[in-house]
Amino acid sequence: MRMRRFVLLYVFSLFVALCGFGPFCERAANAQEADQERPLPADTVRVKADSLSFDQQNMAGTATGDVRILYGDTVLEAGEVFLDLDDKSSYASERVRLLQGRDILTCDKLQYHWESQTGSLEGGELLFKETGYFIRADLLEKTGQDTYAVEDGTFTTCDCPSPEARVPWEMRAREGEITLGGYAKVRKATFHILGVPVLYIPRGYVPVKLDRESGFLVPGIGQTGRNGWEFLLPYYWAINASYDATFLLEGLTKRGAKPGVEFRYRPSKNTTGKWNLSMIYDMKVDDLRYGLRAEHFQKLSSSFYDKLDLRVVSDNDYTEDFPWEVASPSDRILESRGTVGFLQGNFHTTLEGSFADLVAETGGDKVPQRLPHIHVDFVRSPVGFPWLSLGWRSEAVHFLDEMGNKRWRQQIRPQGMVSLSPAPGLSLKGGVGIREVLSQYVSDSFGGDGSQHRTLLETEAEAEGTVGRAFHWGSYRLFHVVRPRVRYQYIHEIASDPFPVVMDGLDVLRSRNFFTYSITTSLWGKPEDSLPGGSKGIMGDLYVAQSLDLDQDPLESPSQRLFSDVRVRCRLQPRTWLGLRADLQIDPYDGSLRAIEVGTSLRDKKDRFGLDVGFLEHDEHVVDPLTRVELYDAYDLVYLFPGIDQTLRSRLQARITDQWAASLDTLYLIELSGKIENHLSVSYLSACDCWSVELKMNQTVRPDDVGFSVLFRLTGLGSYY
Repeated sequence: MRMRRFVLLYVFSLFVALCGFGPFCERAANAQEADQERPLPADTVRVKADSLSFDQQNMAGTATGDVRILYGDTVLEAGEVFLDLDDKSSYASERVRLLQGRDILTCDKLQYHWESQTGSLEGGELLFKETGYFIRADLLEKTGQDTYAVEDGTFTTCDCPSPEARVPWEMRAREGEITLGGYAKVRKATFHILGVPVLYIPRGYVPVKLDRESGFLVPGIGQTGRNGWEFLLPYYWAINASYDATFLLEGLTKRGAKPGVEFRYRPSKNTTGKWNLSMIYDMKVDDLRYGLRAEHFQKLSSSFYDKLDLRVVSDNDYTEDFPWEVASPSDRILESRGTVGFLQGNFHTTLEGSFADLVAETGGDKVPQRLPHIHVDFVRSPVGFPWLSLGWRSEAVHFLDEMGNKRWRQQIRPQGMVSLSPAPGLSLKGGVGIREVLSQYVSDSFGGDGSQHRTLLETEAEAEGTVGRAFHWGSYRLFHVVRPRVRYQYIHEIASDPFPVVMDGLDVLRSRNFFTYSITTSLWGKPEDSLPGGSKGIMGDLYVAQSLDLDQDPLESPSQRLFSDVRVRCRLQPRTWLGLRADLQIDPYDGSLRAIEVGTSLRDKKDRFGLDVGFLEHDEHVVDPLTRVELYDAYDLVYLFPGIDQTLRSRLQARITDQWAASLDTLYLIELSGKIENHLSVSYLSACDCWSVELKMNQTVRPDDVGFSVLFRLTGLGSYY
């Protein structure tokens, strides 16, 4: 008995020593953990099986059961594997799987050479995990580490839940050559939809790679009342790893051919940009039209940077005829801006140029252009004491408005701020600044009749406290925080009249002597069983503020009132799926709403259905530069469009099933044109997860003009959308 055990042990040891090209094999029924810790040569073959036999004379062995063979990043699994150690090959059968990286090859039988990683198989299926491509063949030969040859094979990305289901689409080829991470070159191929051949391809290429590659993308089709039928053919150009472009050729039956290009780049983490340009010689208006949308940012060094944001159209109707290329059709002003800046520590300077293009006919007839606009600022920083900080802001700007007025304006604004915290939860701030302003018409010299000078003394003070407490509510731990705050702002009366040509809020600035009080209360919460220090979610907050005009004189200014409107802002998030918000401005004398903005968001717990609704009532008091509630920036001036009184926005989205999804976006500007934008989208994703179709319907500025488009996508093939 002992002699028999010794012979078996000797045979097995000899097999381990001689098992293939210097490596060793192992039976891992009771040694798996030890082998994982043991460092092995890169060319080692490891065999794990339920049973293992070895023929020393022929240098061959057979592994049966749950066989698993490992070689580098390649894994072979099968029910039975015959190993030929002289030929360094194996023959596998029964539930064969070959795993290389993330790609999976399954077949009935596999003959495989381990060193060259080549072989042949019968009844095989190859899955490229990165792209989702399934390649099935009666005979498939592995010609190299990353290459295959196919006879009578099919190519598809459809992964149907039932093997008996008809495949939505596939390509059947008599012959094919596949390169992992590249293409499948097919010959004598037919393209099938639901098993029906619809296209014969004598020779072609199928992309079975994840990386970008040049080529035509899936075309698009649509129809609108103003443009007629729309056909889009995109071509994608993968220039290199940092640059790419998409060339677009769009045909509009009512307007003509409309070529376009999208160029994208990111050569480094400090430089990025995207440029979109479209042009058309419009047969409908007999004129050349264009639209340009560009974004660019570049960090030139540790201190210098430049930014560019362009939105340019050839005419005011472009955003309505070709919506969303450059802007929404409801936009009234398109602003372009370019900036070159220097930032080092607290010192910041910029050279800017901006152009505001008015694309609406109502309001805003004096929108100024600022070119150039120079800022030189020193951000406040502590000086001598941690509670004392000093800084300055200065600028020079050239204005040009649509009425032909040109003006230079320079200003210097030194500032000082004191910040103290005499007790926990209490902060005190006070500041003073002097603003020297010189305004001059371009045609005049300094000191002439066209020049005006102002000296503005600005002071402000603020006191804010913070108190809070924690308590329990059901399974939640709640945190209640209250922040009362009072602010005071004074700008002395200006002796001279306001500047005759108004370019922004500074030109119409009057004296200020306002005292503002506000209170903010918020509620935060997190589950009791969450980890210590876990994030808290906002459950609700309420903000109320009002200002007093301390210079109110009913005899000199009967329209001037002591109390400003009451500002109320509320947000509630009692559950993760329910949110409410409101922003109101209430007249304290008659209780009327001077401005209102309300909204709600509703989600189901699985986030399959959602509803967002928002309503905004426009009123000049919201953007009036003299609004006192919480001291809006005194130097901003928002241009009103009196034709718009109210805005209603809503969005409804639903994931009805795993295959069906829909969304409806609505924007109403309550004015003469009525409905401005309505967008309905319905999409279907196949159960086999390999194709989708999306139907879009759009209604824009003209209520009687409805357009639609159909987008069809095949997974694994490029798409522009």
